[in-house]
Amino acid sequence: MTATIHATFVVERAYDASPERVFFALSDPDARRRWFMDAEGFTSITYEPDFRVGAREFFQFGVGPMNREMTNVHHIHDIIPNERIVLSYAMGWVGEPPFSASLATFELIPEGPGTRLRFTEQGAYLNDEADHALMREHGWKQILERLASEIAGHPQAA
Repeated sequence: MTATIHATFVVERAYDASPERVFFALSDPDARRRWFMDAEGFTSITYEPDFRVGAREFFQFGVGPMNREMTNVHHIHDIIPNERIVLSYAMGWVGEPPFSASLATFELIPEGPGTRLRFTEQGAYLNDEADHALMREHGWKQILERLASEIAGHPQAA
């Protein structure tokens, strides 16, 4: 029997930008593509953002030196501009069942002139890899660092 591993983790990251600026980077299709899809070791194949409550988003990309294709499907459940985003997402290799399903919450907390982003993931990891949640947490830390670069590199937006 294949194990189902349930895990919750929280990653917090401070940004030297207003909640409005951070929200813009999280919601604008061009900004999202830069920090979420266009990373070293990933090849963007399909990018279909639809940032609104009730929407389905679809992302497909190649991973690693073999460029193995993976999908990431989001369903957006809640958006409070400049405060919160709640979405669920499933990830998997193309042609295979998903290997994870997660609920993700982005909370934007004003902190002086900047913003503290609190990212919480509640995941069901659908394989026998005991460290899958740790790998996902590490991945989100890297993604949120790319978000920092996006915010710093494009201050004219929002």
